[in-house]
Amino acid sequence: MIVCFVLFFLSKGFKPLAFASIIIVTLCGWNIIKDSRQSKHQEMTLHFIPKKSGITLLDGKQAVFISDNPVKQHSRLYDFHLKNYYDSKGITNFEVFNPDSLSAVININFEKFDLTWVREQPNKIVSDPASVLLISNNAIKNLSDNFRNKLPTHIIIDDSNKKYVVEKLITQASRLNIKVTSLYEHGSFTIGE
Repeated sequence: MIVCFVLFFLSKGFKPLAFASIIIVTLCGWNIIKDSRQSKHQEMTLHFIPKKSGITLLDGKQAVFISDNPVKQHSRLYDFHLKNYYDSKGITNFEVFNPDSLSAVININFEKFDLTWVREQPNKIVSDPASVLLISNNAIKNLSDNFRNKLPTHIIIDDSNKKYVVEKLITQASRLNIKVTSLYEHGSFTIGE
């Protein structure tokens, strides 16, 4: 575009100016299409945060971060684990939601995405989990004992679980033909990409 403007001033011909105008219109149109797509985009992302849990619900350029820990108070944690993700999605401001500490099992229903988050060892069988299950804080050690009626199809294990618990869950899930994602190994997992 700059070359076209320089050629226009040097040659006084209108072809370089017309070409520069086409480039400007194309870039503006691409930006409008990108913003329009972003405003309709929805996804749920489970983040790798050392020894913690973190979920982002993204709706257009709005985001809600769900965590047991106040991440906004830990700027280094935010800068290292969340900032790049939010910048790439065009998020400049987000809300933080800390769930009630009394809830051992939380069902998160967001648009077309469902997630069951087991934060503490449940005192009863989880009767109707979502197809995607997030396990935190060593809450589940035996899948068959906690999910007798219905098993999830995908288990995500965050970094708040001990390594031996993760290995045990991966082995059990493999026998039950359930997909497993360890956030320690994958970094993050997005539902709805």
